Amino acid sequence: MQNKSGRELQVLGQLSKILLTVALIFIAWVWLLHFPWSWVLNTMIVMEIFAVAFVLLCEYQGREVNGASGWISFAYLILHAYVAVILGVMRLLLWLWQYVFAYFF
Repeated sequence: MQNKSGRELQVLGQLSKILLTVALIFIAWVWLLHFPWSWVLNTMIVMEIFAVAFVLLCEYQGREVNGASGWISFAYLILHAYVAVILGVMRLLLWLWQYVFAYFF
């Protein structure tokens, strides 16, 4: 039988797989949007590394408090959905500016 901390570390390992999968999907989304500036993709990659590390650190520390762990993971997932939509809208507006409005001005 596994001890308690072994199970907690196994759960954190599974959580890290989920977080890294979401981070890779988000980075792929930013790459597919093809922003005209190279710094956008590089910035997203660095931000994702820090975000995953922050979430895992918070979840690791929150494992000792009943009811405290798990909430930051949900916030991480929900905020990624919002930011993905916002980036899509921003890219659409940028595309409109590049191809429609810039044509007339």
